[in-house]
Amino acid sequence: MSRLVLYRAYSDCSGSSFKRKIGFVAGGSKISFDPNSSPGDAANILSNHLNWNNVHIPSPLISTTLSRSKANAKAKVISSRHRCIVYIAKIIVERDQVHHVCTLHKRLGLRKVPRHWRDDEEYVFVHRIPLSCIVEVVQWTGKALPRKENYIWKNPAKTQRPAEQPPSPVLSYSATSGDLWDDPYNEQEKCEESLNHW
Repeated sequence: MSRLVLYRAYSDCSGSSFKRKIGFVAGGSKISFDPNSSPGDAANILSNHLNWNNVHIPSPLISTTLSRSKANAKAKVISSRHRCIVYIAKIIVERDQVHHVCTLHKRLGLRKVPRHWRDDEEYVFVHRIPLSCIVEVVQWTGKALPRKENYIWKNPAKTQRPAEQPPSPVLSYSATSGDLWDDPYNEQEKCEESLNHW
């Protein structure tokens, strides 16, 4: 299964903001969203979610984007509109855990859609973004890349590199001298292979 790297710009004013112990939970997390069994309800929910003027109806969906630059642009809009601190979360997720918005609105039969609904890089999560999928959260500063001091949270499981394992012991034998010695990097075999190519 393929993985996606997604970004979410948000503030404390957003319908879904980051919580250090649980990740993101949608404002309408108790609202059912099932495009298969209830396509009509799902179409209404998606329409309300994508309506930028809707601030009253909670959504079970949480928007993200494939594009870091679009997340930066969204952060700029949020910052100028609400005059608040804005953050960007980086998320890595399996493709089957999210809905591609363009595919979803076509599947639900929403024909006449505003231009911003046709963003091919937008994906939505249903109800929550688990903490296990979130790599890091940084405070947006308007600069392209965050500085170390802008990091608000990093997922220890995603940021730790696995310890390098020492090579397994390998013994080499010299046919000419009859010696047996420890050769952890198998240098004798590599040397013999290179000599055989001559």
